[in-house]
Order: sequence, then structure tokens, then C-alpha cells
Amino acid sequence: MRILADNLNRLIGPGLKFGSNEAAAKASGVGRSTIDRARRAEVALKVDNLAELARACDMEPWELLHPDPESVRRQDPNRAPNDWPLPGISSDDFQLIPPDERDEVVSLARSKVQRHKVTATKSGPPKKAA
Repeated sequence: MRILADNLNRLIGPGLKFGSNEAAAKASGVGRSTIDRARRAEVALKVDNLAELARACDMEPWELLHPDPESVRRQDPNRAPNDWPLPGISSDDFQLIPPDERDEVVSLARSKVQRHKVTATKSGPPKKAA
């Protein structure tokens, strides 16, 4: 809990990625009071909350639990930050979807990508229109 709290405190506050707990809550969908308690190392986050916070921070969930996540990024300079998986839908708009429906949206997108990967593997790369 202490490592998570330290990492959240490096991301949330005036002049940081999120200026306040409220801003982090809005970006992630995790409750402001939950974020506040996690920053004080008073609670362990549920896995879903950890994943949502990590997504909002452009990180992998494990990075929020790593004592020095920046060292991992420095070791792999080719590591790209997570791309937003739903082009055409902003993360702010995605937050309008009720939390219990977000997984369904992401799951649908992933299944369609997987289906097209299988199809492309069988038939080769897609042909360009003439």
C-alpha cells in the first residue's frame, strides 16, 4: 500500500499529471475518497480500481505497484505508453459509460481485433483498394 501511495502522490497534486484527487477521479472513474485513502496508504485498491487508475495515468497496473516505475521506463526506451484503445472515443466520453458496461465495450473491441487478426493470418494482409 505504501508503494502505491508513493506512486499516486508522484502523479496527483498541483503541477502534476492530475492536479487533485477530484481530477484523478474524473479521469479514472475511481471515487475521490478512495483515491484519497489510497494516497494515505489507508486502503488497498480493488484490482479494477487499480487498472482504471493505471489507464488514466497511461501506465500498466503493475507500474503503480513498482517501487520505481520510471526506472522500468528508462530501461526500455522503446516502450511506448499505452495507446488509448478506442480511437474516435475520448477517455472523457468513455467515462460517461456506466462502469459496469465499460468492460463490455473493451471486450467487444478486443474480440473484433482478435477475429480480424485470425482472418489476416489465414488470408494474408488486407488488400488495398485500387
